[in-house]
Amino acid sequence: MEDLVREAQRSLLESSEELIGALVYVDEVFAGTARDAWGVRQILGAGAVNVCSLEGASPQDADRSEILAPRSEGGRSVDRVAVFTGRLLHEAYPDVLRLLAGSSGRYRSCAVFTTLSEETYSGLAPDDMRLYPFESFREKLLAQLRDLLGPDAPELRLEVKSCPLAYCPRSSKVFTVPVPESLAGSLAGDLDVAQSKYYGPRDFDPTDFEEDVSPALTYLGRSLSDMCSHLGWDARIFARGRVSKVVAKEIASVDRKRRKHSRREVSLVLLDRALDLVTPALHADSDLDRLAADGEPLLTAGALGQPADGAALSRFDLLCGRGARDAARAIRRELREALLRERIPSGWRGCSRPGAAVTAGEIEALKSTLGSDEAREQKHASLLRYADLAARGLSPDHSRGWDFLVAAEEVVLHVALDGEELPTQYLLDLAARIKRERLDCLSRADVARLAFVAHVVVSLKYGPEGAAARLETLRDFLVELRPEGEGEGEEAQAKIGAVLERLERATSVCCQLNREAAPLLGLKQVFKPLVSATLDLLSDPSSGQEALEFVPGSLGGMLASGLGRFGFKTADIQPKPGDADTVVIFVLGQVSPLEVKLCADRKGGGKDVFMGSLDVGKPETFARTAFHCQ
Repeated sequence: MEDLVREAQRSLLESSEELIGALVYVDEVFAGTARDAWGVRQILGAGAVNVCSLEGASPQDADRSEILAPRSEGGRSVDRVAVFTGRLLHEAYPDVLRLLAGSSGRYRSCAVFTTLSEETYSGLAPDDMRLYPFESFREKLLAQLRDLLGPDAPELRLEVKSCPLAYCPRSSKVFTVPVPESLAGSLAGDLDVAQSKYYGPRDFDPTDFEEDVSPALTYLGRSLSDMCSHLGWDARIFARGRVSKVVAKEIASVDRKRRKHSRREVSLVLLDRALDLVTPALHADSDLDRLAADGEPLLTAGALGQPADGAALSRFDLLCGRGARDAARAIRRELREALLRERIPSGWRGCSRPGAAVTAGEIEALKSTLGSDEAREQKHASLLRYADLAARGLSPDHSRGWDFLVAAEEVVLHVALDGEELPTQYLLDLAARIKRERLDCLSRADVARLAFVAHVVVSLKYGPEGAAARLETLRDFLVELRPEGEGEGEEAQAKIGAVLERLERATSVCCQLNREAAPLLGLKQVFKPLVSATLDLLSDPSSGQEALEFVPGSLGGMLASGLGRFGFKTADIQPKPGDADTVVIFVLGQVSPLEVKLCADRKGGGKDVFMGSLDVGKPETFARTAFHCQ
């Protein structure tokens, strides 16, 4: 089984020669990209003298670093520097120039690493850098330094290289593709379900946009191609959704040139977020989701332990895929085993038997015993932090509110498929109960989010007929939901109107795409998430895998798609997503912990399944982004 974190850590070794004895600078974008694969400890372990921020670089950084790396016998100080940037080179240029110019010729050698390959960067660089972007950047930087430092400045050996870390591993099977800030706004517009030009026309043909693909989608497609190339994946690309097809063609156009370097056949399945606006707005019964919804930043593997700690990574995957109580039971077992190894058997005597339900108090007691000594606390720091999270996730007050929230979401999904009026009536009763009993289990924002979810599901099930009446009912509901006085003014009414208008456009797009993908997302008596439906296709070879359209990018793919015009039968050539043992499901947009859990729980018929997206976000954040929910 492949581990994305381990593969990302190997990327560091490919740069290790330039790190030995060097002062390393990383910018904010790269630090975010590498946060769950590389830590400061790993970079220092590869031979670096110190690690500093590129944006906050100062001449004193080298002086401070000399304390960490005393002068050698030859009397030379720290004179090597390495820069890692996750931005486009021309965007990082001012910071790199300021770093080198501010050193007054102190450095003799500098290596600049960018996360993009030179081939990918050539399609995104300014016109004057497109032919040989790395060499152009190097020459421009050296010329500027000569102008600033004068002809007597010491010669600088400058290299520009690609650091093959085009993705950010959030765990061993989950990754995101960070996008530079300069392209983030454009990408958000391309994926905006209510505004994107790709969702405008009724009849969509991706070839209509071949000459007008935004740099953001080009960046995304080529970053995915770089990732596949680095991991040795021979990617067969499948897509469902409009933007997915555009990105798939970008990947295929680059990937065709790289297949000779591939080692392993992989099905890369691209899915539009607009196909499923419901699932990311819902929660899951996992420790990861419970704690992510507790007013804290979303957890990742690197946030809870050093990335090199394999045990920490396995615990994080446990939080992703297990229910909270199952995850806590495993943490309890690890705590007991650690106490036994430390020869403290009395620390867990009197606790419940191994198979019994676990409580927050029991976890707390085991954690306190194991961490009562400073040496043990440092040795088991990662386990103790996970134990703390498990205890908090199981606290009675938190569990009571959480169970109510998850139950309410399940009821809304169920009644929305049973009748058009039922979810509204349920939510009205729920809102009245919240006001009457002053319940703190659900906030007004939670109820509004559930109302939006119900509206989308009802529209998917019953069609556009009656949409106007449903929207008017929803308007009355949102007015009723607001605190007294806030729903009556013109400004409040205008805000509600704007939210409903955007919601209706998003719902209309979602319904249209679902009609186009009927074999994949046919609604029956139970709502099936997009990720779950895709996994079902992969696990059942006899199912309608043609619902995921193959995008040819290789000679075999071109033969499969093109020979039919000359009378040749191609049915046996056309690949299917389930043909490969490894499948990557990449959602163009945010995914929630619930979808991460679906991939962790379901292995797609024994296949190695990876989950990718632009970001992993909370349901509340997704609802605000998708529906402009205040």
